[in-house]
Amino acid sequence: MAASLDGLVVLDLTRLLPGPYCTMLLADMGCEVIKIEQPGTGDYARTLIPIIFEAFNRNKKSISLNLKHPEGKDLFVKLIAQSDIVIESFRPGVMARLGLGYKELQKVNNRLIYCVISGYGQDGAYAKRSGHDINYLGVSGLLSLSGSADGPPSPGVAMPIADLSAGMFAVIGILAVLHMRHKTGEGQFIDVSMTDGLLSWMGTYLPEHGHIEVSKRTKMRRPGNGVYRTKDDKFITVGAVEDIFWNKLLATLQLSDQFSGQEYDSSTKRIEHAESLNNAIQEKILTRTAHEWLEIFNNQDIPCGPVNFLDDLESDPYVVSRELIVEVNTPSWGPLKEVRFPLKFSKATTEIKNPAPALGEHNQEILQRIGLSSGDIRELKRRGIV
Repeated sequence: MAASLDGLVVLDLTRLLPGPYCTMLLADMGCEVIKIEQPGTGDYARTLIPIIFEAFNRNKKSISLNLKHPEGKDLFVKLIAQSDIVIESFRPGVMARLGLGYKELQKVNNRLIYCVISGYGQDGAYAKRSGHDINYLGVSGLLSLSGSADGPPSPGVAMPIADLSAGMFAVIGILAVLHMRHKTGEGQFIDVSMTDGLLSWMGTYLPEHGHIEVSKRTKMRRPGNGVYRTKDDKFITVGAVEDIFWNKLLATLQLSDQFSGQEYDSSTKRIEHAESLNNAIQEKILTRTAHEWLEIFNNQDIPCGPVNFLDDLESDPYVVSRELIVEVNTPSWGPLKEVRFPLKFSKATTEIKNPAPALGEHNQEILQRIGLSSGDIRELKRRGIV
């Protein structure tokens, strides 16, 4: 079996997390991803978050190329002519000022798919602002859902949600345009905003806006749908949202008589009594260990699960059975645990073939494709162009 995206060439100009996560997914599915990095420094992640750089840049190749130098730009344009997709994450207008924006490159290759990932998109009120994950979470409203019901939002979220979701949205957009290109023969420009993606997720809450009491709307915790501490000081999750699961949970915890009135007969109504309901549930769950409750709830078909910490992941039966964590031998770090591509195909393969490349490791291989000799490449390197 072959990988699903074999034969597609991606030029990756991105740095840090959002773009590299996107291109990692594309590389895992078979794209030839060529990282184009600044000579001498490369992707900032090489020094800022080196182990994460290693994991997120697997299956890629690297060339060093100075896009501010006329000869460097010429070489890039020659690569564009042979490529399918280019992905960048600079601030809006940076590539256009270099003469390498979508309008210019489309003339070189009208099949080119040009994807840009930025914090606030290519236009609009915030387009030129700098930002990081925490800023996009705040603007989108998602951050307001964190923290306690009567307190401020949590000052940070452990997972870079905006970064990773933007990488996923970029892949979705690229796959959609690839399908359209198959019909029209032409590429397109894709504007991926990290904040737009988070707002898409906020669609989970917006339909209820105005229909639930304001004080309960944000940071609301549906009763029976949360994290609970157990007798052995561990944590489990329970997801008894629908009435069928809610009623099973009450019966199992022997709380049916206490909360059987009409004020508790729907998920929406129960939100109004979230604090008292969750307190009662928590009190009951503190009477047994995590293992005991998981066994009881699973026997009653009540949605539940353990709260795994990093040390727990490799022994979790689900993670083991799905073969999600693999060991990759890397030159810099030795054996490194990584998470494999998260989808399974019946007629296509995904695998981690190579660790992250060294800066400029593939200069010779890639530049020879566009007609340069070994001597040409040595001279370009001497002059700081590659």
